Amino acid sequence: LAGLRGRAKPTKDDIIRRGNAADRLMKDEAFQAAMDAAKEELLTEWLKTTPEQGPRREDIFRAVRALECVASQLERAIGNGAMETREQRQFKVV
Repeated sequence: LAGLRGRAKPTKDDIIRRGNAADRLMKDEAFQAAMDAAKEELLTEWLKTTPEQGPRREDIFRAVRALECVASQLERAIGNGAMETREQRQFKVV
């Protein structure tokens, strides 16, 4: 989607900065509490449904998957940032 919005390709510094920001976010107690609470709320809602409520159950499943996708994207940003940081350190002239 980034390309669809006309964004330029991120620089190595952008990748490192985003990785650091993602790392801080994933370690943030409030963010983790919000993610956990959202998943718990969705699970509770799902448990209240009946098998006949298939579309509602599928909506809840998709919401849980979306939360997992956000976490996955943040983890990917952390990994990419760490890789760029290592690369910069490796090739840095002392």
